[in-house]
Formats: sequence, structure tokens, C-alpha cells
Amino acid sequence: MLPTLFKIGPITIHSFGFMLAVGFLLVAWFAAKEFNRRGYSSDDAWTITLAAMIGGVIGAKLYFAIDQRADVINMSLSGPDDRLLRQLIDVALERGSAVIAAFDKRRPDGGFPASVLGVIAVSDSPVAPLRGHVYTAPGRDIPTTQPGDRWFLVNGSSYAAAHVSGLVALLRQKRRSPEPTLVSGRNGTIDACASLVRVTGACDCSCSRARVASSAH
Repeated sequence: MLPTLFKIGPITIHSFGFMLAVGFLLVAWFAAKEFNRRGYSSDDAWTITLAAMIGGVIGAKLYFAIDQRADVINMSLSGPDDRLLRQLIDVALERGSAVIAAFDKRRPDGGFPASVLGVIAVSDSPVAPLRGHVYTAPGRDIPTTQPGDRWFLVNGSSYAAAHVSGLVALLRQKRRSPEPTLVSGRNGTIDACASLVRVTGACDCSCSRARVASSAH
């Protein structure tokens, strides 16, 4: 199979993604017809198929990361609890992977998977302590690429989680530990430089051990 089917301007259509989409569309279409025949709403068939597609794709990627013994797993997403994904996350944590997830301030528990015990929850703005220990990292006006060699500014906790995932990867490169040590202030804002100092005892930038001692975590 050709890895690339065709291109539409700056957008590349890959074989795997195209066939996956076609497969799910056919499943949803046949399921909708069967739902109608049995007297159920065809909308429910499309909703179930969409949930299965999202859970299946994310679950497959997560399983691959676990199987490859990934040190850091970034889950810059938030949504309703999912039993299969929760079980996979528990396995990843048991094997020593650091799992970082975006905290959703609109949900009472911060959303899933940020609410899972052992997952590092990250927000793009400070969160009240009563909502649990949530780290804060840059997530506003983050430059990103777009099709057509363009740039755009984005916002959200998903981008903050991605920043922390990169920091955790750097910390684990310096020193492997069961749980990454992140230094943060009282409002949860992560001090990347002080985190490196705590792990390595030295840093290429201007921070020092005094910054670690003055931090809350």
C-alpha cells in the first residue's frame, strides 16, 4: 500500500488514515440501518461509532507507547472517563511511564485522564488548591505551524501539558527516577530551571540551588 494517496494543496491524505476513516464510516452506515430496522434512532449508531473510533485510536496509540516502554506519555486531551483507557494508563504508570494530561477547568474533577491517580495534571492557568494538585505551565499564545507554511497562536491546557511532557523527558534523560521531580511555586507554576537543578545539581542557565530551596514543591 502506498503511504500517501494524494495531496489537496498543503494537505496530505495518507493511506492508513483514509482507510481507517472509510472503515468507520461503513460501520456507522450499516449500524444506522440496523438501528432503524430495530426501531432505534440512527443518531445513536453514529454516536456509538464516533466514541468507538476515538477510544480505539487513542487506545491503540497508548498501547503502542506502553509496549515500547515509553518513558513519557503525553495525553493533551480531556473528556469523559473511559474504562479501557484507564486500565491502559494504570499499566503505563505501573511500568514506570510518566503520564501527563491536560486539566479541564470546566469539569469538577479536571476531566479524564487528568483525574487518574498518578497522572501529572497540567493547566494553562492557576487552579484552586481544593481541586487537587495541578501544575501550571505556559499555554497561552503558543506559536504553532499550520498547512501552507503558516504560523498561528493557540491557547489551552493541551499545549501546557505538551510543554511539561518535554520538560519531564529532559529530566528523565538527566536522571531516571520512579516519579519526575517538578519544582513549582505555591500557585502550581512550574519552574523548569529549578527542576533541572534539583535533578542534576547544576544548570546551564542562571538559576541556582537557592531557587529550589525557596520553592514549595
